[in-house]
This record gives sequence, C-alpha cells and structure tokens, in this order.
Amino acid sequence: MDQEYQAGTSHGGHNDYTYEELFKFLRQKGNLKPQNITSRTILFDIIKTKYGGNKWDEAYEKIVKGKILSFSVALSKKWTQSNRTLNKFIEKNYNWLQIKFELPQSITNNNIGIIGRPRKLFSVSSDRSKKTKVKHIVDSYTSPELVSAMLTKLHKSGRRNVASVLNEALRTPKRASKIKRVLSNYNKLKPVPYSPAEALAFLIENKKKKCYPDNINVTEISCEIPLQDLLNHTTKRILQIPTIKSMEQTMTNLEIIYKWGCDGSSGQAQYNQNFSGLTSSSTTDSDLFMFSLVPLKLQCSVNQKILTIWQNPTPSSTRFCRPIKFMLKKETKENTLLEVADIEKQIKNLIATNLTIGDKELQINHKLIFSMVDGKVCNSMTETSSQTCYICGVTPKNSNNIDELTNKKIKEDNLKFGLSSLHAWIRFFECLLHIAYRLDFKTWQVKQPEHKAMFSAKKALIQSKFRSEMGLLVDVVLQGHGTTNNGNTARKFFKYAFQSSEITGINLELITRFGNILSCIASGYKINTNAFENYGIETARIFIKLYPWFYMPPSVHKILIHGADVIRYAILPIGQLSEEAQESRNKDYKTFRKHNTRKMSRINTNTDLLHILLVSSDPLISSTRKVKNKNKLDYSPEVQSLFILSDSDSDSDSDTESDSKDSTTERDSDDSHDGYTSQLD
Repeated sequence: MDQEYQAGTSHGGHNDYTYEELFKFLRQKGNLKPQNITSRTILFDIIKTKYGGNKWDEAYEKIVKGKILSFSVALSKKWTQSNRTLNKFIEKNYNWLQIKFELPQSITNNNIGIIGRPRKLFSVSSDRSKKTKVKHIVDSYTSPELVSAMLTKLHKSGRRNVASVLNEALRTPKRASKIKRVLSNYNKLKPVPYSPAEALAFLIENKKKKCYPDNINVTEISCEIPLQDLLNHTTKRILQIPTIKSMEQTMTNLEIIYKWGCDGSSGQAQYNQNFSGLTSSSTTDSDLFMFSLVPLKLQCSVNQKILTIWQNPTPSSTRFCRPIKFMLKKETKENTLLEVADIEKQIKNLIATNLTIGDKELQINHKLIFSMVDGKVCNSMTETSSQTCYICGVTPKNSNNIDELTNKKIKEDNLKFGLSSLHAWIRFFECLLHIAYRLDFKTWQVKQPEHKAMFSAKKALIQSKFRSEMGLLVDVVLQGHGTTNNGNTARKFFKYAFQSSEITGINLELITRFGNILSCIASGYKINTNAFENYGIETARIFIKLYPWFYMPPSVHKILIHGADVIRYAILPIGQLSEEAQESRNKDYKTFRKHNTRKMSRINTNTDLLHILLVSSDPLISSTRKVKNKNKLDYSPEVQSLFILSDSDSDSDSDTESDSKDSTTERDSDDSHDGYTSQLD
C-alpha cells in the first residue's frame, strides 16, 4: 500500500468505520470484488463484531445487509471507474472515502426499536416533496429577496457561470425570452455532419488525387513509391501549409530532414483471393514488411544562421508517416538487408527538389536519418545477436563490469540507429519483470526444476496482482502478436512506481530512475548529454549493486552506457527520432486494409490501401489538425534536470506522444526480447 493511502487511514477516536477503513479491510483480505457475496459477508462480520451484533434480530440484520449492499455497489462502481488502480481510486474518491458507515442510533444505545422511514435529501426528493419543503420559505420572502439569496449562494459555492446567466436573464423583462429562444433553436443551429458516403464524395470531388505522388507501382504482393517522387511530393505539400513563414530571397541551403525505417508485422488478415502464377507458392498475406518516412524539419540558412521554417508538431504520430513501400513477406535478416540496401541506393541518387513559389525559385535538399527501427532491425543491419550490444559488442555475461564498459571502444557508425525510445519502455519494463520472477532464487538462468516451479509461481502471483490492483495484463502471450507487454502497459508501470515496486518487490529507486531516463529520451526536448551520461552510469551502478546476479540486457545497457553518445551523434533531439510512428502504422495497415479497400482483386486492395495511407499522412491535411504540445513542466524535477532548460529553439516545442491509443499492440511476434526466454530452456 502506498504512502498516500496509509496517511489517509488513521481515524482514531471515531465510533463508526469510514468507507476507507472498510475498503482497507477488503484489500487486506485480498478480495477486491465489492459486490461479491463473499466481500459483503466479510464486511457484515466486521461490522457485527464492532457493534455487538449478537443482540440483533433477523429483521435488523436484513437492514444492515441492505446498507452494506448499497455501499458495495457504490464501491464497485468507483473501483471500476478508476480502472482498478489504487492511486487513481484514492485520488478521485478521497472525500467519499472519509464518509462514516453509520448504523441507526438504536445500535449504540443497545435499544433496537422502530427505525422509521429515513429522511431523503432535498436533491433526491421528488418535485412535489421539494415544493412542500420550500413552501415556508416562499411564503416568508419576496421574489427579489429570494433571487438575491440565490445569486449570493451560487457565488459562494463557486458556481459563478450559473449566477451570471441567471443575472443576465433578469436584467430586462424580455431578456429571459430571448435566452429561451436561443436555447430552443440550438439544435437547429448546430452543423450537420456528413454521412460516411457524403464525406467520401466530398473528398473525391475536392481532388483527392493531389495527395498521390507520381510513379506509384502496385502489384499483388507489394506497393512502392520511388523515393525521389515521394520526397518531391511531400516537399510540395509542406510548402503549401498556410502557417509556413514566407520565403525570402536571402534564404539559402533549404533542407528537409526526415527519419525513415522499417518494421515487420505478422498475424494480418488472409483473404480468399488467388495469387497469380508468377507469385511464389510460399507467399502469404499474413506477413507484412513496411518502410516509411516522416518529415521532421524544414530549415534554411539566413546570414549564416540556421532558421527553422517548418517543424513537425507530432514526430511520433502517424499523421505525417508516409509509406515508401510495403511487401507481403517476413521480416527476416536477409529481407531486411536486401530492402534497406535498395532504399540506401535510392538515397545516394537523390537530387534536390526544385519548386516555384510565387516568383521565387526554390531548391530543397533532402537529408534522411535511418532511426525508425527496433532492436531486431539493428541486429540484422549490424549482424549481431539479440544478446549482444551492437554498439560495443559486449555480451550479457560481461555487461555488469561498468568500469570496463565505460572505457570500451564503440562502433561510432552504429550510433545512427538512435535509441528506439518506444521499445525501450517495453525492454526496461520486461527487464524488471524478469528480475522480479527470479527474486526467490536469484540466478540469471532458470534450469533447475525447483527454480522453474518458483519462477512460474512468482510470475503467476505478479500477473494476478497487476490485473487486480492496476488493471494491467502483464506477460500474457497473444497468438501471433507477441505478448501484452506494450508501450501503454510499460508507461503505466513506471508512472505508478510505488505500487509497481510493492507488487514486484523491485527497488523503488531503480524503477523511478528507469522511468526518468525513459521519459527524458522520449520527450523530444534537447538533453544535457553530460548530465544524462552521469545519471545513466549511476543508475547502472545501482542496478548492479542491487541485482549482481542478473546480467544487464543489451537494450538496457545501450541506453544507460551509450545513451549519451547516441544523443550527441543525433542532429535532432533524440525523442523526435523515435520509431513510434512506424509501429503505429502497422496497426493502420490492418485497419485500413479491412475497412477501406476493395476486395475484388489483390491489386485493387493494395491500390486502395496505399491511397488511404498517403491521404492520412498528407502534410497539408495533417497540419490542419489541432495538436496539444507538452510543456517541460509536465515532467518531474529530476527529469527536467536532464534537459537543456535554456533552449529556446523550436525543437524543444515538439510533442512526441503518439495519437494512437496504443502504438505497440500489433508487434511482430518474432521481435527481440534480449534472449530472456532462452534462459528458461
């Protein structure tokens, strides 16, 4: 139980239990299903013991059980509304928890007599009862006196808007009639939304084809846009955004910076459509391999200074995530190397985009950063295993020697892949989970039968607690989709660090530090690399001191030891280079393919799918949507200390949170897990 909860449970000197104390009894009994008959029986026994219930007759016991039922229904509703999360429940219902569970006065007097009909509150009384209750007030005061009293009461209670409307209605004799007339016509004045068919017709009539680049190539098993054509079209659409600063003749070296990457996804829907004879018999539409890019920043030189003309407001959202190509094939090492080599060849042959804006001739260059990748892609590109750090080559058995690692030579070219900040949440979360599963026997490998039994029992207990107390499904295998360990689950784990520490038994400081580091690299703000490096190494030392028997996974090692080097290497804040947009696009692919495509042939299906991916990521259309940016003050002081607070560059105003509900639900089931499961064999 967290500190806030413990602080609110002291009610010494009160004769009656509070709702908070009854809730605490249920939690201690391990039964948090308030409406369950077992829970109500527990509460009845507790109350009966406190009040000497051996003197109660059957009729009175029935009344007490009815009051317990009412309390249980209310508790169950509030617990569900709080997503079965203790901190959230206490915060939302603090005042309600302080209410006393009061029995009739005859209990404390040991005189159980006629209880009588309870008096209803005015707010829940019928209209007729309300008129009866206020009749003596109406008869005793004039209308101006009653109005003045009502306005005063509304102001004192904080309902100033209601008081203002009432005062406005009474300002002139005809004012109330005008207000009533406006309210009566409100529904008629509201805009009537388009039906789905009308919206589609409007989109087509307004030249939807302007969202498509030239030279699109569609086959039964793939769709591809030449990179030069995609960049030309994206540049043209960005320069049509109304909010872009006007171009001056003095502006030179115009450049757009992009991030790009690839990701595979399995478990896609399989349709009853034949492939042509030219297609391999092993081809299936259950596997997807997609390449995408996201424009991040349009900048130029003015008097030898870099000026930002346009900045992507949501670099980790699918709003600007443009499809380069997708194929019906597995994400294997061979396919990754082959397809990435094709994109890199196109990048080498890129030329500047020439556009005429008004009377100005503009030449825009393109710079692409290969950072939208996960650990599996990095391992394929660097030809390393999932248990080896592709930056310094260290293996798990040597990963706990911090002094040696800080001086180890690194492969600087591999810093370009970034930190994969989205997957980092999941990997750090899983690292702590696997430590928690092993706390009873404290060995990295799980080979002995008794250790396997202890591992399974601890895992089941932790899963049960996360489900009942935080509403999280942890480490549950999903057929064809990996596990339930996704980005949202990991973020909630670190957000409620105290409760997560209680459930897992992991050190609270370590969980908090991990959460601070992950929030920092995902923020999109410029980071103080020296402060981050010191904080990361100090955290690594704490990790090794607490759990020396558990080898630090490569994904955790990469951020704690090499994170500062990667951040220094990046030309933009590291959070803006996240792979989250690419991950979210996999889910869009599945949804759009199912609901927004024709199914009479595979070519038609793929054509419609590529079109909707292009329209939904069109820069001009996406720029019209409202975006809520995060402020540095939204982060804890410890995280803020890792930022460059004096930075006034527009880079720091970017929000890297995804618009999707959960961008990692549709993960490839073959995604790397740092080799944890291999230790159970």
